Amino acid sequence: MHLALQEQSLALVPQKTIEAGVMAERAACGQSVVACGRLVGGQTGATHAVLSELWDQAGTMELKVAIVDVRVDVAPEWTSYKTANAAELGPLSKWVVLNLVVPDALAGHLSVRKLEAGAEIVVDGVVRDRTPTIAPLKLTAGRHDVEIRLGSKTPLRDSVVIQAEKTTILEVCVHNDVLSKDCAEGGGFPVVTTVGGVLVVAGVTSGAVAALSFMQAETAHKDFIAETEKGDTSPRWQAIGVAAGIGGGVLLIAGGAAIAVGLMSE
Repeated sequence: MHLALQEQSLALVPQKTIEAGVMAERAACGQSVVACGRLVGGQTGATHAVLSELWDQAGTMELKVAIVDVRVDVAPEWTSYKTANAAELGPLSKWVVLNLVVPDALAGHLSVRKLEAGAEIVVDGVVRDRTPTIAPLKLTAGRHDVEIRLGSKTPLRDSVVIQAEKTTILEVCVHNDVLSKDCAEGGGFPVVTTVGGVLVVAGVTSGAVAALSFMQAETAHKDFIAETEKGDTSPRWQAIGVAAGIGGGVLLIAGGAAIAVGLMSE
């Protein structure tokens, strides 16, 4: 907390100085927290003071917080936070004070991508934007309930955690009229890519057959020379080798082209 305030070039009044000011204005501080904040703030040289009140209503604790300019007599606007867990009061108080004094220190962003135009982005029950978005949504750090709606399609409901000063990316796609986070890469032309892979394998296999055919042709020709009474079968093997080589080359080219098209479509 102190570090975040220092990064924003704000000066904190020491706790002992505040306690001494409250003791000096005990009568006023016992009657009104607003009057106390203005008096103590003026004494310590502060321009603003963060005021708080804690109420316990049948086990539900309500923390009311406001930030006031001690130089002007204007009624503050209180912000209320409720909790039934007393252990949450300490962290809640620090979070509230920092959020009031330095809002950006507890803010992050949510970016919704890959979704077609016209979809509503609902955060914590409130419509915050529609696609295509101009910029990521600025949200307080913490967990938020997000709902993405698009016409009659089944909406996506999710819970996202926003980190301070970071952007959380939510990718949403449409599958069979259902909004989903399943936006796996390579979904453009998976069939084309698969066929290309099959063609490449067939081309490599055909190339291997061509090589074996030429080897067999050479062996047959050597046998013909060694034994003149045997017929020369090398032309037949050479023809098979040429055909297999040409076929393998065509398959390799077709397979490579199919894979390239599939990859570019992703």
